[in-house]
Amino acid sequence: MRPLLFFFLGSAAALATPSPDVTVSDVKGLLSAVASIGPGKTILLAPGTYVLPNRMPITNAGTSSAPALIASLRGPGTVVIDANGAEEAFLVNGGSFLRFEGLTITGGACHAIKVDPPSTDVVIINNRFYDNTRTPMLNNQVSAVKGDPGAARVTVENNIVEQIASFGGDNFQGIDCNAGVDWIVRGNTVRDIRGASLSGSGIQFKSGSTGTVIENNLVLRCGLNGIVYGGFGNPAWGKQKHEHVGGVVRNNVVAECADAGITCINTSDGKVVNNTLYNNGHNPDVRIVARNLEFRNNILDWPIEFRDGTTGAKLNNVVLRKPSDANWFVNAAAADFRLRSDAPLAPDLGATLSKKPARSGGGRAGLKLAHEALARGDLAKAYRHFESAAGEGGEEELVAQARENMKKIEQAALGRLKEAQALEAIGENVDAISAYQDLLREFAGVPAAQEAKLRIESLKKTPPAKK
Repeated sequence: MRPLLFFFLGSAAALATPSPDVTVSDVKGLLSAVASIGPGKTILLAPGTYVLPNRMPITNAGTSSAPALIASLRGPGTVVIDANGAEEAFLVNGGSFLRFEGLTITGGACHAIKVDPPSTDVVIINNRFYDNTRTPMLNNQVSAVKGDPGAARVTVENNIVEQIASFGGDNFQGIDCNAGVDWIVRGNTVRDIRGASLSGSGIQFKSGSTGTVIENNLVLRCGLNGIVYGGFGNPAWGKQKHEHVGGVVRNNVVAECADAGITCINTSDGKVVNNTLYNNGHNPDVRIVARNLEFRNNILDWPIEFRDGTTGAKLNNVVLRKPSDANWFVNAAAADFRLRSDAPLAPDLGATLSKKPARSGGGRAGLKLAHEALARGDLAKAYRHFESAAGEGGEEELVAQARENMKKIEQAALGRLKEAQALEAIGENVDAISAYQDLLREFAGVPAAQEAKLRIESLKKTPPAKK
């Protein structure tokens, strides 16, 4: 493949060899691509629905310097993966430095994505998971995202996790982990996790989990608790004496769950700070053991209830006049729990979360990822990150920079398209197909790449010219 010159922040730079990306458009291609995933590989799914014959195990993925990616080509909402009754769509059981982005997953018997040890450094971002509850065994543990003991440094961010169909199971969570190590659960909307009567919790970390950060989530209308910090598991799985050690639950909004908005069960060195609880069915509570617990700067729907002889530091919390009192909030009915300007409260109380948290990958973070991809010569990833940064809005200068770089990538792709079209025009169809394929591989997601794909399909159907 001939070298291509490009620009980075206004100066020219020679591009490295493109990463081994692949675009798939059917289940056979998806299964093959996942089976061969490795460092630096990007698997992009064309719009459509992919019904799986079985779950997809991932035992190998990326490295810290060359992560792997499985993502939708056209962004969230364009790709549906139906696990078709398999236990989960993706079983990560050894793969590390792996990112799932922009997928809708449904139809799992118990999960959408499960992360087993020794997997580490997995990112699950900007996806939607719903109705992964096809198991006929209603005592199975069911959760859209599941972590097993020893899975470390997993980030679950800006996803929608929800249940739409009715489900009668009694061990049901949206995001659940046993003995997880340093997980981050951030910016998700978790809603309507409802199983059998008084079952279904939004987010739960227990069984010796350590260092979990649960922040900026919106948890709505679950059948039991909103956030379970600790639980009733087996701390020995995490080689701990407590269900949860360290970490923090902060800046979350939990509303209209049937039991406690936040429950702390057998925790050590934990913090519950700057959360807003609204119209849940029971007091936020502390149970069994609470060693070194700090409960600070929260807006509560009910007073904290210390049970089983537990104690903890209660600092600067306020309680609504009644659980359903919405007078302090911008628009509780629309799940916007920002404080009104005239609310008689200090601004450092409660969560600052609005109805729609900003997506990760936009703004400065998105530009940074985009420029890093440019430096590697990975134009497809760079374009996708610039597109995300531009689409999120925000600072005008950053948006303008993202759009300008998108335009430059589009112009480079268009130049390559014209070269391939010139070969096609003089009858060099084999070389033209090769040129179109190079374009499709290097510029996946750019408009010219779609035209290249159409030309490849057309040329392959054209009978060879007689000589």
